[in-house]
Order: sequence, then C-alpha cells, then structure tokens
Amino acid sequence: MSTRGGQYGDGSPQGAAAADFQSGYLRQILGFLGLTSIQIIAANGMDMGDEAKTKGLDEARARMAEAVQTINA
Repeated sequence: MSTRGGQYGDGSPQGAAAADFQSGYLRQILGFLGLTSIQIIAANGMDMGDEAKTKGLDEARARMAEAVQTINA
C-alpha cells in the first residue's frame, strides 16, 4: 500500500493522475528487479483532514482485502 497526502487516484497505468510520480517509479524499479505483476493500492487524502484520511484508509483496506481474496481464490 502507498499513501498520499492528496487525491492522486489508484496508481493504475490506465488512469494515473499526472501528479502521481510514485506509482510509475515503483513499477519501474520493481520491474527492473523482475517483479512485473504489481498492484498498487493507494490510501489517498492522508493530509486532507480526518474525514478524508479515514475514508482513504477504509477504501485502501477494502481493496487490500479484495486483493488477498483474489490471490487465495
């Protein structure tokens, strides 16, 4: 999971926000190491107040649970 202070999307190459440099960098470095099946789950809004922080963490936790279920299926 990655965290961001603002709202930069989910890190997907198809819909990445222009200001999301973190996801592309991680994909490049991990790809160089041979890891190509990468799913980035972002907790957005960490620096936008308590409500946004809670929402961002809840959404990220739900997406992580879905990812784990997919792996275990």
